[in-house]
Amino acid sequence: MVTEIMPIIIDVEKENVNEKINNILMSVNSTSLDLSAFPSLTMESRNLFVTSTALNLDKSLADNAKEAKDIICVSSYLIEDGIFMDALLEASKRGVRVYLLTAREEELSVEKEDEFEDGTNKKEIIESHKKLLDKLAGKVLVRTSPHFHAKFALFDPKGSNPKGVFATCNFTKDAMSGKNIELALTMNDARDLQSFFTQFVEGFWNEAGHEMIRDDKTLHLISSSPFKEIDVQKITHPCTCKGKNTLRENLIRLIQSSQREIILSSWSFDKDHACMSEIKTAIQRGVHVKILCREKSFDSLMDLSLAGAELYNFSTRVHCKFIISDSVKSMIMTSNYSNLGLDSGFEVGILLNENETKQFKRLVENLISQRMGEFKSNIELQKIPAGNHKLIQFDPKIKIGFKEEPLQVEDRIEITNEKELDLSELRKIRDNDSNRDEFVKKSLPNDSKIKYKKIEGKITAIPKKFTDESVKVIDKKDGVVKVQSKNGQFFLVSNWDDYDKVIKFGTKIAYADQSFIDGIVQKQKDEDAKKENERNNQKKQK
Repeated sequence: MVTEIMPIIIDVEKENVNEKINNILMSVNSTSLDLSAFPSLTMESRNLFVTSTALNLDKSLADNAKEAKDIICVSSYLIEDGIFMDALLEASKRGVRVYLLTAREEELSVEKEDEFEDGTNKKEIIESHKKLLDKLAGKVLVRTSPHFHAKFALFDPKGSNPKGVFATCNFTKDAMSGKNIELALTMNDARDLQSFFTQFVEGFWNEAGHEMIRDDKTLHLISSSPFKEIDVQKITHPCTCKGKNTLRENLIRLIQSSQREIILSSWSFDKDHACMSEIKTAIQRGVHVKILCREKSFDSLMDLSLAGAELYNFSTRVHCKFIISDSVKSMIMTSNYSNLGLDSGFEVGILLNENETKQFKRLVENLISQRMGEFKSNIELQKIPAGNHKLIQFDPKIKIGFKEEPLQVEDRIEITNEKELDLSELRKIRDNDSNRDEFVKKSLPNDSKIKYKKIEGKITAIPKKFTDESVKVIDKKDGVVKVQSKNGQFFLVSNWDDYDKVIKFGTKIAYADQSFIDGIVQKQKDEDAKKENERNNQKKQK
């Protein structure tokens, strides 16, 4: 009894749930973040709010400026024309002394485009900054330094009704109206205001490099300070300035004291800074770390992600900087998690007590619940929800530092694949399990942009049929027909027994139905008989 050559049907049930996916930005929420839905938080001596079109910081600052009677002190790395700046000019007209610490055009120009904090059009923002400085010339006393990164405004800080506003954003229109995720706090406590005023005075006299006091619209180099050194020990809030570095100290202390959870946020991160090492140590002792950031920061946070930190990004750019430790203590600050800001520079921060921290944490958790995505540097496929995600490829040669590739994840796919094989290939998968497994692997869906957690179905290996009827029978070995075709010589077989008979001859072997083979043989006989008759007829005619 011969062994027929039949299709080989392979049942497939493959689990891919343990496959590791590297550097994926998992899509969590497709709805755009509505910052105007976040309410202002009333705390013990201040209000805290997320800047938005509803809670516009520009208007809040302008309202305070309109009520100022004696002095206004403003610090912001970038400034832009708006109702607050108009209010400063009006205040100057009515005799209020207005002072501004900021950066100058030449200092802004050296910033990297992708690190520029307000908007994507660096040239436009710098031009707007310069035009405003020209507008303020002769009316506001401006002093500049490349490291004036603190953002706050003080209104009559030495008066009977002092007020102040601290913010994580620069005083530019987009940042103050919700184009970034930013935080702002009003300050009414006289001790806080006096502390901030002391730092402002220290920066004004001891850290500024240029000043503009006349209306010639020129920033003049400051030769020396006529005042004695400021007593920075009177600065009681966390800060970075000349002679004091309590911002870094408080940040490290909050990280080290955490036992259960840390939530933090920043525009940028220096992966080699000591605070990053402290965060990793906290993760290793079991602290759950959540980080609000932008995609550009994923590379710097890779080590923390691998250690177990959760990285969140949003439909709106993250620019606020803070840390929350165990729902007990927290700090909001203007510094990024980097050397320039924590170890040097001009920065401010505010510590929140336990009650204030609990309020703040609820706001942040609400924000996290509306995150657009979550980055994982190494995660099993089973933990990735079905949907459309992104694979992140880091490339320092690219302007933004990374490339994105789409990745679709599906829970399950059922397949019904058929694949034609030459007899030699079909024989391999029939007789060898490892060859069969390799065949199945090659036959499964293999699109790098789609991953399936489970693949089920059937794969059928079908013998490739020989269909060329124009062949000529040229030989027969052990009862197996050999033909000549335009593609060469072949033995034609319909069963494995005939295959085994002729494989030793080294000629190619093809599969055909026995009826097809019989038909070719008969056709050849008929043609031969016809030719023989023609020859006989020719002989008779002669």
